[in-house]
Amino acid sequence: MREAHDGRKRADQRGLITLEWLLIVGAVAGLAAVSVAVVTRAVEGTSDAPPDPMVRVIEAKVAAAFVEGEAVTAFVESGRNLAI
Repeated sequence: MREAHDGRKRADQRGLITLEWLLIVGAVAGLAAVSVAVVTRAVEGTSDAPPDPMVRVIEAKVAAAFVEGEAVTAFVESGRNLAI
């Protein structure tokens, strides 16, 4: 009778071991999915390039005009004659 009892005990343990592995694999898969979502959001957040290249051209022209204005102001304030 002892053999029958041991056989049942092993079958029950096999089911529990399978359940444990299933839970572990599920937890790892969930962690991987969350990690992918976090990395994807982080990468998308760092991309500041506008979709239209002309927007970048306009932004560059605005920045250049600002720098030019600052340079002219600094030159005039220094007392030198500005000949363009």
